[in-house]
Amino acid sequence: MYRDGTSVGTPLDVGTDADMVSAGQSIIGINANDLEATSFEGFFDDMRLSSVARYTGNFTAPSAAFTSDSDTVFLIQSNASNLIGADVSGTGNHFTSSGLTLIDQSTDTCTNNFCTINPLDNFYAAATVIEGNLKVTCNAGNTSFITGTVGLTKGKWYWEAKLTTVGGEEAIGITDKVSTATDNYAGQTANSYSFKGNNGNIRNNDSNSTYGSAYGTSVIGVYMDLDNNKLYFAINGTVQASGAGFDITDPTSTTTGFYFPMVGDVDSDAPVWEVNFGNPISPLTSAVSDVNGYGSFEYDPSAGTFDSASKDFLAICTKNLAEHG
Repeated sequence: MYRDGTSVGTPLDVGTDADMVSAGQSIIGINANDLEATSFEGFFDDMRLSSVARYTGNFTAPSAAFTSDSDTVFLIQSNASNLIGADVSGTGNHFTSSGLTLIDQSTDTCTNNFCTINPLDNFYAAATVIEGNLKVTCNAGNTSFITGTVGLTKGKWYWEAKLTTVGGEEAIGITDKVSTATDNYAGQTANSYSFKGNNGNIRNNDSNSTYGSAYGTSVIGVYMDLDNNKLYFAINGTVQASGAGFDITDPTSTTTGFYFPMVGDVDSDAPVWEVNFGNPISPLTSAVSDVNGYGSFEYDPSAGTFDSASKDFLAICTKNLAEHG
């Protein structure tokens, strides 16, 4: 027996071939005398049985998957293309699965992950989050807001949210997420900025500033320019305030050092937001990606008038985050 290519004991003489054959079946992961109590809890992969001794001394453990040959009598690779438990040796010694289906297997194929809403960061009166943490229904009994899973400190970022049910004072924007007290709401603290649906104002530090137009059921685009400390909002693709950015505090000087996307309301109503960080949950009239080719948005993240030097705003996803370290 070898572990990672190194011998872990001395060879055991088990007698004749006839003794080996009469001993019973080959066993992997269980004790034959007590199948239930001593079964191995974990994962097996790349299991091969051979009709010859593959190794007779210490060896370098192979890093590549085993392949079948004329001496292979059993080879399980748990490969999605071969089905779970399929013997790929050609001898037909397939595993019989018990209590296991194909949907219980997850192949590691994710290459790019997008921001979502974080149900654990549910401030004031809790909102309801469903549809992969992208659909938010605010609390009808009190003000509420909720933030995204990714905090940002630099770069230019775009995301949008569709207001599908109008309440009284819808709010969408960014926050440094210090507002954890029960008497705080979107836009109440110094580093929380919310664009309000009832009047188009931006609320910050518990004060309203004139900015854009009021909105109802619409797609609201949020442009976060954290290189120039500017914030822009668009209604159905039209950037408000003629492209003039709203000045925000440098995120590196905030309490948390990050700004998080945020949706909610500033009144006791229940607006419903469908948030899209490039991973929409509803069909789009158009499907536009950012300049790096990531995400799928209703409106072009790089279209519009801005007073920033650049208007190439990016989707909040891991591949784009990597550009900024």
